[in-house]
Amino acid sequence: MMSIHLNVQNDTGAVQGVTVTNNAVPPIHIIGPVAVPVGGPTDILNVPDATITLRLICNGNNEQAAILNVVYRGFSSIEQDSDWDRQWHVDSAATGLILTLT
Repeated sequence: MMSIHLNVQNDTGAVQGVTVTNNAVPPIHIIGPVAVPVGGPTDILNVPDATITLRLICNGNNEQAAILNVVYRGFSSIEQDSDWDRQWHVDSAATGLILTLT
């Protein structure tokens, strides 16, 4: 069984704290906060071979969140769930996904 790796590329110029939960109500804490250094990509999470919806929260601010829909084989989409000026971008990688925070 393969897993999907979430790799964060941090291009903001400062360390960012990223928390990952599921998107249920109430949310279930999966990992974090993880201090993601500038640069990368940093592998922050491996999820089992599945379809999963994750919620990525930056710096503990729920208004700075993005919804990540991950489907097996690396297909994914991002829904920006804020008016925060920083944005996530998704690219595929050999092991899964690279999420770039800009």
